[in-house]
Amino acid sequence: MSRPKITLVGAGSTVFAKNIIGDVLSFPELADCTISLYDIDEERLATSKIVLKPGQTYRFDFSLIRLNDPAGEPQLSDAAISPDRVTPGEQVTFEVTVKGGEGGLSPEVIAASPRLGRMVLMEPVGGDRYRATVIIPSESVPGDYSFAFFAASNACYVNSVFPMVTLYIVQA
Repeated sequence: MSRPKITLVGAGSTVFAKNIIGDVLSFPELADCTISLYDIDEERLATSKIVLKPGQTYRFDFSLIRLNDPAGEPQLSDAAISPDRVTPGEQVTFEVTVKGGEGGLSPEVIAASPRLGRMVLMEPVGGDRYRATVIIPSESVPGDYSFAFFAASNACYVNSVFPMVTLYIVQA
């Protein structure tokens, strides 16, 4: 039997891509499949490629892991946004504190707003603090946009409590 090939169209949505890839690879018979990522937005696709790098072969241990065990998941706190009121085209900075996580913290700490259609990969800035900036798209409609913060440990534990901040986009 030949290796199955799976193509994800719209893979620039990293949370979507990560969830689908995780679901696909949960079936041992698909462990050696080829996954191709496609999206019209190259910048967002580049973020998704952090999750799965082209041409690499991944082997997975299909043993059961208890996910979201409070003892193993990363702890997120002190989420902040500055400024919290902007017009389209302005820059916003996000910060969050992330601690713990069984096996150490994975490098993917993310702030995401499904309604705004934006996700940003955060970088460590010292200690347990992470920061990222994003320019609000010029076509953004005025309104309130919630951003949630996500982190994972190297042992596949994800946070089950999602700190949130609200960004208010006002008319230019």
